Amino acid sequence: MTQFVHTIKFRIILAFGICIVLMLGIGLFALEAIFNLNQNMHNAYVQNTVAIGELMEVRASQLHVRRLLWKIRATSEGPESADVAEIAAHQRTLQKAWSAYYPARVISDGERVVADALDGELKTFLSLVDQELQLINTGAVAEAAKLQDTRLIPVGDKLGDSITRDVELNVK
Repeated sequence: MTQFVHTIKFRIILAFGICIVLMLGIGLFALEAIFNLNQNMHNAYVQNTVAIGELMEVRASQLHVRRLLWKIRATSEGPESADVAEIAAHQRTLQKAWSAYYPARVISDGERVVADALDGELKTFLSLVDQELQLINTGAVAEAAKLQDTRLIPVGDKLGDSITRDVELNVK
């Protein structure tokens, strides 16, 4: 046995064994790194990209509602208008996207502050839209226009700015 330890064959087998152990160690380290990278990419996607998509859906629905209210006002359409039904559909989409985003996808303290304010603004916006639709349904077009000019437009603008701030926080 002592003779075998001093042979070249033993040294080659030993070097080959050490190389195999090193390759297995490097391979395991690489697998762990790939797993961590996959987790980080998944978290970045779920926490940021999905959240931005949901916020953009809120923004798009809000803009559609505002556009349709302006269209109803400009064309003097009544409560039987197809646009009124479309506004209701966009309100449902807006609420669905917001509930998917808030509070589950809010991840930082700064984002939480903006999202909490945005939640209040969104509730105010939806309430004002409902009030304007009620005025349109009762035929009070002048009052609906006044509500839109004095309250709905400023709240809608502020809501849009808050969505922009929230998206900017998700981009960083």
